[in-house]
Amino acid sequence: MNSKRLSEKAIYRRYAETEVVDLVDGKRIKKRIRKDSGPGSVTIIPIVGINKVLLVRQYRPALRKPGNGRNNGFIYELPGGHTEDGETVQEAARRELEEEIGYTAKEIKLLYKRYFTPWSSDALDNIFVAKGLKKGMKKLDSDEIITTVVFSAGKVARMLKDGSINDVSTRDGLSYWLMFLNKQ
Repeated sequence: MNSKRLSEKAIYRRYAETEVVDLVDGKRIKKRIRKDSGPGSVTIIPIVGINKVLLVRQYRPALRKPGNGRNNGFIYELPGGHTEDGETVQEAARRELEEEIGYTAKEIKLLYKRYFTPWSSDALDNIFVAKGLKKGMKKLDSDEIITTVVFSAGKVARMLKDGSINDVSTRDGLSYWLMFLNKQ
């Protein structure tokens, strides 16, 4: 799959930013931070078979660069996304799993929470593992271009090492999977 940039226009969008002034050990610190009022986002590690995981190959317009033959805007990621209003992180994980890869999970478990960018935001990413997957139907958003791909633990380790997987949540989740989960 190839991509072509049709147009680009600068647009300013203000996030929920606030300026804080803290006094820490006698030192005054002034910083602009982004506040996240929701429960955070979700990233799911979908386990299939023995030592295999599902990843999505997804088009990300921000990553498309002219002459960048390596990914041309496409990136390998674990499925995931943001919670919707009134939704728990567990509900969001189940919904995103079904929407992006077309699977439901018999078991979905929160492994840990992590901060995306603690130097500028309090936003949390909730990392889940999904097992007992049953194939259903994808429900992609109109702006999503996603292909689901199965990878073995060995292939994932090589991709992490050579930089083929460079999304921070995906690297973190897959590293955790390689260190702890696929050995059970």
